[in-house]
Amino acid sequence: MFDVSRIPAQYRHETVLRVTDHGVQPDANEFQTAQIQAVFDKCREGGVVVFPRGTYRVAGLLAYSDTTVYLEAGAKIIGSDVCEDYAVFPIPAGVEMRSDMELIRDYYGTPWQEYRRAILSVYGGRNFAVIGEEDALIDGDDCNDPHGEEGYRGPHGIFLTNVDGVYLEGYTIANCGNFCHEIEKCTDVTVKRVTALGSSDGVHMHCSDRILIEDCTFHTGDDCIAGINMTNMVVRHCDLNTSCDFFRAGGTHFLIEDTRMWGPGIYPHRMSIVQNRGTDAVRDKANTLPREAGRHNVYGVFLHFATKYYPAPEPYRDIVFRNCTIENADYFLVSMYDGVDVLECGEPLSEITLENVTFTGLKETSRVYATKEAPLTINLKNVKANFRPDAIDSVLIPEKPYVTINEE
Repeated sequence: MFDVSRIPAQYRHETVLRVTDHGVQPDANEFQTAQIQAVFDKCREGGVVVFPRGTYRVAGLLAYSDTTVYLEAGAKIIGSDVCEDYAVFPIPAGVEMRSDMELIRDYYGTPWQEYRRAILSVYGGRNFAVIGEEDALIDGDDCNDPHGEEGYRGPHGIFLTNVDGVYLEGYTIANCGNFCHEIEKCTDVTVKRVTALGSSDGVHMHCSDRILIEDCTFHTGDDCIAGINMTNMVVRHCDLNTSCDFFRAGGTHFLIEDTRMWGPGIYPHRMSIVQNRGTDAVRDKANTLPREAGRHNVYGVFLHFATKYYPAPEPYRDIVFRNCTIENADYFLVSMYDGVDVLECGEPLSEITLENVTFTGLKETSRVYATKEAPLTINLKNVKANFRPDAIDSVLIPEKPYVTINEE
């Protein structure tokens, strides 16, 4: 039952609306997007929207500043599996988008507005929260799109842009057509005890500051945590499993500590299925694909991710992995900065540190490249690395020009 004490003070409101008091029927077969949207519209000046136990089928909801979504135990929000059901909401005046469409133009080409489709969206404002009790679920019903990015990506789970104050806690989010969470140009972001299953990235976060991801479980088909120009991010006490990368990231002042990162991935990397079988594979539900479908290897622990279109004020540095265990990754670090690759052509990675980190089952040495103008320093303190019997190499970091390795 609704427990106001679960809501941090800045996300509480006098207005509390239970959707079932406003014409919404739990466990209805039909979609209730319009009825639920009407409840969110009543909270334009702030409020808590409560979903009691039951299943609610929707196809794209727009929430506002100063809104808290509260999912009681057993509440399930299920998205449509038809992409065209999702509205593409207009961008309000003064909101500057920082999605992949804007940041990686050489990769994506012309911005595509349908990329912003999501089960739940917020465009600008402050103090937005989603809080779930036990067994609370947001499920994208694997809404994949053969016309989407890479031949399969459909709507996101939660899409947040230009929000100051984000609090996400306690729910499971699964089977999204693209990212579980797209969070861009936001500040003071907290993600606690959230479980992300399947889908693409667990959290995809650009140009955001003051980020805490704590006690989370991200078991994803694509990257667990990704983003460009993130600053002051702490990832703590998490369990990460992927069939791609644990981190595809760029930014400054990261601390990843007391976290287990392991593979092979539970969920297949969807793009590998599309590449092998064509867009017919998009019609297969990822959560029912056979375990052997697609590839499940962990490619990298940390991949440098940067863009020339929105440069950072300084090279990416002060990235620390501390007290972590990492199992069955192909590589630790992939940083091949040459100013040309579209996914690495922004700010270079200048410094990364490992303290009390244990690797088991590595496949290859890290892939690193640096230049005289953009050198790379790697600090290793009490690092243990065990390679697979058939490993190509047995050196964690190769010696390369302009790459400095400080080892203790």
